[in-house]
Amino acid sequence: MSMIRGIFVGISLLGPAAASAQSPSPNFQITIAPSDDHQAVVISLPPPPKTISEIRLPGSAVDAFIAALAAARAQVVPPIPQRDPVPGQQLHVANPGRWFIQRHPDGNGFDVAILDPGFGWVVLRLTGEEGRRFEQTVHQNQSAQ
Repeated sequence: MSMIRGIFVGISLLGPAAASAQSPSPNFQITIAPSDDHQAVVISLPPPPKTISEIRLPGSAVDAFIAALAAARAQVVPPIPQRDPVPGQQLHVANPGRWFIQRHPDGNGFDVAILDPGFGWVVLRLTGEEGRRFEQTVHQNQSAQ
């Protein structure tokens, strides 16, 4: 398995050995990586003898888990198609969401960022012709209203 990253040192582990939700258990590490053949994402938990019945993740660990899953998914085949959504396709909607646009420091294109309450900031970097087409599309859609 090609290792992207190991995450979550310090997760609270609760199971039969834990006296209560208040009792801290030993820390462990979860590893997320694409499989060797890139056909799947492998999530490795600590080896026995521990029985895991619950994993509690603070917000920062959930963020790291989502980021690690996304990074691993980007290496799995088949890739997510690089095409426009098809009519009727279910899309994830950031609600409530925010957006932010900034020009590249080198002046060649834009960073378009969407703040999703579950994923955090997702940035699309548009350079050169892509950036110009994006800008034109925004202007055209404003004019059409």
